[in-house]
Amino acid sequence: MHSVALKEWLYRSGILTLYHRIRNRKTLTVIMFHRVLDPADPRWTTCDPDYTISANLFRQCLELFVKHYTIVSLDDVLSANERAKLLPPRSMLLTFDDGWQDNFEYALPILKRMRLPAVLFVVAEAVNRSSAYFQEQLVAAWRRGSLGAKEVRSMSELAGIALAPSADTADIAVLRRLVSALESLDSGKRREILDQFHFILSDNERYNLSTGELQEMLRAGIRIGAHGMTHTPLTRVASVQDEILQARNRLSSLLNESPDSIDTLSCPHGKYDASVVRSALQAGCKLIFTSRPALNSALPAPSHLLARVGFEASEISDDNDQLVAARLVTSLFRRPIARLA
Repeated sequence: MHSVALKEWLYRSGILTLYHRIRNRKTLTVIMFHRVLDPADPRWTTCDPDYTISANLFRQCLELFVKHYTIVSLDDVLSANERAKLLPPRSMLLTFDDGWQDNFEYALPILKRMRLPAVLFVVAEAVNRSSAYFQEQLVAAWRRGSLGAKEVRSMSELAGIALAPSADTADIAVLRRLVSALESLDSGKRREILDQFHFILSDNERYNLSTGELQEMLRAGIRIGAHGMTHTPLTRVASVQDEILQARNRLSSLLNESPDSIDTLSCPHGKYDASVVRSALQAGCKLIFTSRPALNSALPAPSHLLARVGFEASEISDDNDQLVAARLVTSLFRRPIARLA
């Protein structure tokens, strides 16, 4: 039987659901979203498809999650970690990274309508800044045609990577390689390179949350966590504690809350090591979220270091932007179960 048809049969027959109910009973699944957009939004045509899901597909995912999981809040996970309460069977926590404005515009209304809790991990310095992260700027410029092979080659040479002489076109693989090279540079050198191409990277769209939007999300029951001060991988900053403390202080100031309220961290770019975890705990973080694609063991309680599962829209939907439930649940139900700490 073809693998796609087999997945569909296993799901529709109920076998896969039974497998999930038994195997994953004592697990916490943490879902990682980034951007949620409406295809009618002008930002849709230039977004990075690897990190973007349509509002329609987002809603369908939530409806499927509600069917197979108990959606829990961050407070529920914190209490379980402290062994003050048990998580319900097959728990799921919804999280968002970065602090995109579209999370407020498109994701929040759906979450409110379905009365679902979630966590938003925000890059502190990006709040109130209109421009996107440089990675997204590059993808957007490439998708709208203003960043072509010539510009990619020039930027690559400045970043210290050589393209093949025959590379007269800039495909997404070449662009990803350029992004990776720029990420490896120190911020000053990277800024120097990007400034030379400012005229083709900038646009007039707004990408990041404002203070008012962030406050409204908090009032709507969305918990706010830190995603670093600068979005720099914590394995590369001069001081992990300073990076986290600055982020906590700025976010709490914007929210008119105590710094103690920002007590969770999502590691930027998913990068972490034992030193990062130790420093984050010392900086007051009670839970640290990674990008390790696994389910978390909840026996006897979830640990302070948690795995998260993400997915691309193309992996779970058909050509009409409709969710293919069998694809999504097959991926989620069969993930390895891990305890990261």
